[in-house]
Amino acid sequence: MQGGVLLGPSALGQSTKFLHDVFPPESLPVLDTLANLGLLFFLFLVGLELDIAAIRRTGKKALAIALAGISLPFALGIGTSFTFRATIFKVPRRRHSSFSWASRSPSQPSQCSPASSPS
Repeated sequence: MQGGVLLGPSALGQSTKFLHDVFPPESLPVLDTLANLGLLFFLFLVGLELDIAAIRRTGKKALAIALAGISLPFALGIGTSFTFRATIFKVPRRRHSSFSWASRSPSQPSQCSPASSPS
């Protein structure tokens, strides 16, 4: 782990000369393949150590935490995107659905883009 941090872009990898000396461009496909094989092996080992009984014991609580961990950041991301869009681009709020442009006729391409929808 420490070697990866030192050789990666965090420390010594910031120097392009060092990066090209240690990892020549022709060796990058081989390193990428080895990295993917290492990740595959690691995930296989994690799957071997998985305790199904522990998952069944804490299943409902774990599911609730997982759903909250996915849906809460997703909802916050959507909310902040609308806030930033309104503050950065000074876009007035529309009263119709933001997907109303999708229902327009494809025979009129000029009216199918979201940018040309009426306010």
